[in-house]
Amino acid sequence: MEKIVKIGDQDVPLKSTAASLIRYKSNFGRDGLSDIFAFRKVAKNGKVDIEKIDFDIFFRFMWVFAKSANPNIPPLETWLDQFELADVLQNGLMAVVDLMASTTATHVTPIKN
Repeated sequence: MEKIVKIGDQDVPLKSTAASLIRYKSNFGRDGLSDIFAFRKVAKNGKVDIEKIDFDIFFRFMWVFAKSANPNIPPLETWLDQFELADVLQNGLMAVVDLMASTTATHVTPIKN
């Protein structure tokens, strides 16, 4: 799944791929699936409880999805330095939640006998 998010004056492509969870673990040393499930507890039914968000998980996944779309982006902190926090949250939060959901969704069609 791919999305383009407008953050400030930049169009930022985000992409969830089969390698997203591997990229997450190799860059952050954490199990991405566990972090997705922890994050989804505060992001339900298209709404996010902003007071309970683990922003580290959000920023790490946003970077992983951006890195999947553009392998040339800089390391996480350097990349985030170019954005205003309000722009990232306002425009990126739900896109990252959607991409997290697509990472864990199954797309298998059952075979009927």
